[in-house]
Amino acid sequence: SEQMSKKLMIGQNQRFAKAHAEAKKLIEGSLSELKHALSDHKLNLSDIKVDVSQKTVLVRADLNVPMQNGQVSDLTRIERLGPTIRNLKDRGAKIILLSHFGRPKGQRSSEESLKNLLPALTGAFGQTISFANDCIGPEAEKASKMLQPGQILLLENLRFHEGEEKNDPIFAKALA
Repeated sequence: SEQMSKKLMIGQNQRFAKAHAEAKKLIEGSLSELKHALSDHKLNLSDIKVDVSQKTVLVRADLNVPMQNGQVSDLTRIERLGPTIRNLKDRGAKIILLSHFGRPKGQRSSEESLKNLLPALTGAFGQTISFANDCIGPEAEKASKMLQPGQILLLENLRFHEGEEKNDPIFAKALA
């Protein structure tokens, strides 16, 4: 009777292991199929049918680019932003760029100012870009209100405010 219980237990474990392996295979296959299906249907900005004409659009960009001697040494991130900016500009949006740059830990630093990126951005986007010396407050608000359709405003480094790295809701509300 004890020997029979052991055989029954072994049989149950083998069936469980086999069922587990089959389920795992099905799940992995489904995930692979899903990933493939999603890769064929990537959305881009032109797929979004929202009227942005005359509207202010905040674009959180990755402008944390390498610099040498005060100049951008690799334009890759800026160039990748180009299609988004052109699409919004062509659709009549007022564009505000937000980004962090370096790790100034809430302290202003001329080396980590986004103002240093203006020549590279101007060259990449083929137009003059306005700049606000802060990303929140009266100066940023005034600069954003002066924007005309198709114009671009770059706000100062978000990380000049400690709230950016701390995900501070008060800072987020001030940005909005």
